[in-house]
Amino acid sequence: MARPFFTYWITFVHLLITILAVTIYGIAPVGFSQHETVDSVLRNKGVYENVKFVQQQNFWVGPSSEALIHLGAKFSPCMRQDEEIHKLIQEKRSREGESGCCVRNDRSGCLQTSQEDCSVCHHFTL
Repeated sequence: MARPFFTYWITFVHLLITILAVTIYGIAPVGFSQHETVDSVLRNKGVYENVKFVQQQNFWVGPSSEALIHLGAKFSPCMRQDEEIHKLIQEKRSREGESGCCVRNDRSGCLQTSQEDCSVCHHFTL
């Protein structure tokens, strides 16, 4: 009578990966609808801005869709080329040559941006 060692091994590996993913990324909100989170984010001019993040809830207990995609799962909207996103990327690449370093007055940091996006309380250098 043979034991299904391969099945045991695959099950063990899957459980280990699931435990690691939940430990690192946490558990997604459980449910069938969408979950909204509002938080402050530091923008490029050094100002905080409130942003809303909408996350699809997971009806299985486990990592979020974003965590699974980060771990290598296939997600159909990410597999196709979106013309609007492609056009936006090309537009930003064409403006890269016009960007420079926006340095804070106290010299505590620098960020690459265009001159019009650099606020008056910063120095802009190419």
